[in-house]
Amino acid sequence: MTAVKVDLDAVRQAITAYAAIVINLASIHGDGEAMTQVEAPGQDVPSQLYVQAATQRGASCQQANVLLRDALQERIDKLNSVVEKYNGTEQSNSDSFTK
Repeated sequence: MTAVKVDLDAVRQAITAYAAIVINLASIHGDGEAMTQVEAPGQDVPSQLYVQAATQRGASCQQANVLLRDALQERIDKLNSVVEKYNGTEQSNSDSFTK
């Protein structure tokens, strides 16, 4: 079995950075709702096609935002789990030496 070095400071920095990105994406998501509610400049066919394309693009951007936030949150949760396991192992090792 190979040893794995864990740099807890780097992991904590990554968690903080990912959390900031999730917060930023959440605020952008609220603003992005306007992208899904485009109004046609006219009643003609090209205007209607424009609205359809713009609305679909806006919805796709919103969906991508949600997927990215979910992926980052999952990564945050996994990294937090790594830190907790590491701290638990360290505590167990420390306890075994003090007995």
